[in-house]
Amino acid sequence: MVPIVRNFPWINSIAAMVPVALLKAINPHVAGFRMFHLLSEGHTEKIKAHLSSGRERDEYHEKTSVFHHLLLSDLPEAEKEPGRLNREAFALLAAGTIATAATLTLITYFVLQDPVIQDRLRDELKEAMACYPEKVPRWTDLEKIPYLTGCIKEGLRYAPIPHGMLNLCLRQLYEHSLARFMRRSPRISPDQDLQYKQWTIPKNTPVGMSVCHLHMDPEVYPDPYKFVPDRWIGDVDPRVNRNFVPFVRAPGTAWASRMYIVLSILFRPGGHKMSLDCDESDIVPIHDSDVGTPKPDSRGLRVRFE
Repeated sequence: MVPIVRNFPWINSIAAMVPVALLKAINPHVAGFRMFHLLSEGHTEKIKAHLSSGRERDEYHEKTSVFHHLLLSDLPEAEKEPGRLNREAFALLAAGTIATAATLTLITYFVLQDPVIQDRLRDELKEAMACYPEKVPRWTDLEKIPYLTGCIKEGLRYAPIPHGMLNLCLRQLYEHSLARFMRRSPRISPDQDLQYKQWTIPKNTPVGMSVCHLHMDPEVYPDPYKFVPDRWIGDVDPRVNRNFVPFVRAPGTAWASRMYIVLSILFRPGGHKMSLDCDESDIVPIHDSDVGTPKPDSRGLRVRFE
């Protein structure tokens, strides 16, 4: 479906006009994106209605949302239009659900697949998780654990799924691009030529680089298709961090904080024993559908708790 939409983008406009019930019968996957879109619209409309009523902001929720701040800001009215707010809502929902879950899935698989990695991670979590569940450590403390940080960075390096999935949602429904995906995301310098080493790139020339190529460069990451948390520990080649752009140079604090908490609880010493009920082909991307996807009959991550 993705290759078709990539070459015939007008299909998106038609899909947006088809009732969800009919979309479910025709293509459940497209219907899922449409339902996600409607959820985003409902969220922003509810906030706008609340603010229009004149009630206090904290009556809507104990914490005001980013949309309260956008709507009450001095931004131009064009930046507060429903279409723009819906795109923001969709991006936030996708980033907080699809993106984070996909990265955690890949990290969990590779940790469980290798007993050495799993044992070392549990060992390094002993001190931080000693008082759990009475006290849950802060993620700012957990990020100081080198091996846990190595596992998270290696997962973000390896996985082309989460950030690409976010971009796919945005681009297919709104023709809007700001995240990572399997193909290049070209940019144009409209005003001046670009100088790259001995080459001059004329202005208005599309230039792009796939993050997958950066993250899988064997000269920077030896055995790039192997999950190696240790490549982020100790005396690290400067190119390792230079090529590491899982959030396209944007800060990924919100996503990373959740990953630290989830993984520390999942692999804490004394926690449940887990074993895999799937193999690498169920997890690792092999298809370029704008985003990396595993084999069509993938069962996803399956884990037995003992």
